[in-house]
Amino acid sequence: MATRSRTLLFLQYRNSYARAQSSAPHFSAGASETEGLIESSDHVIEMSVLPPQWTDIVEEIDEALDAIKDKSNVKKKKKARAINSLILKSITIVTRLKGMHRKHLLPGFDDRSSDEAAIEALTTEITNEFYRIKRDIQRIGVGKNASNQESVITRNIQTSLATKVQEVSSSFRKIQSSYLQKMQGQENKKVNILGSNLSNEAAELLLDEDAQIGFTESQLAVLESSEHNIDQREKEINQIAKSIHQLAEIFRDLQTLVLDQGTVLDRIDYNIEQTNIQVKEAVVQLDKVYYSHILFAYYLISIRELNIKVKPESVS
Repeated sequence: MATRSRTLLFLQYRNSYARAQSSAPHFSAGASETEGLIESSDHVIEMSVLPPQWTDIVEEIDEALDAIKDKSNVKKKKKARAINSLILKSITIVTRLKGMHRKHLLPGFDDRSSDEAAIEALTTEITNEFYRIKRDIQRIGVGKNASNQESVITRNIQTSLATKVQEVSSSFRKIQSSYLQKMQGQENKKVNILGSNLSNEAAELLLDEDAQIGFTESQLAVLESSEHNIDQREKEINQIAKSIHQLAEIFRDLQTLVLDQGTVLDRIDYNIEQTNIQVKEAVVQLDKVYYSHILFAYYLISIRELNIKVKPESVS
């Protein structure tokens, strides 16, 4: 909210009013209002001095500049609030994805292609949200004509938002890595159960019509669907690895942004330390002044007591 000081104008009004009061004639208590006006006709009534017109123009310009600054700050605050809402949305989606991972890793023989598609879509959505947040944070950049104070505030906003995104993206990367490791562990268990020394030719023989003697139709269906499941699982693992790589790039960019602000934070810490030292020195000086006042007061009391003792002797 833009404000302007009216102290100078008030002081001018007060001083001019005081001069007018001192130059006005004083009337007796019995004089009428008409007599007072007639008698004072020879006196010049001093009008209150108004400030020059350019002061109003300067104030209007200051108000306009303050309004422009306020609009710029409001836009940045709106962007920051929008980014915060996106971060909260990402946290909610990541939590939901974690539950879907837990459900998908449960043992079972049902067709889970729909679950895998939902996980892949949600993973892509989260990755896109992180890219969008990163772009929005970079768009809050400091303007060319910004003051030093505004630049520091803008950089602090960027650092705060980048730190929040780093925390959420780090959590998402851990969830993805854990899910990838568990899926690979399930694949290794399946290989151990089927036999790690099973060659490709032997696997093809299992599906050959001439080598299907001794297998029921349900067993053959399981063998045929297993190959599709393996391909689907491999595709899903590759997709997870890709999302982890993309998150690593986002994390690295945000980390660079935070490190760039480290010098500003170091300067702030240094100024705080120097202020603390100066305050402690000021306290020491105040203590010295306090004790010197006490000694001076004690000295005055002693002199006064001596004077009181000397006066009766001189009188006698």
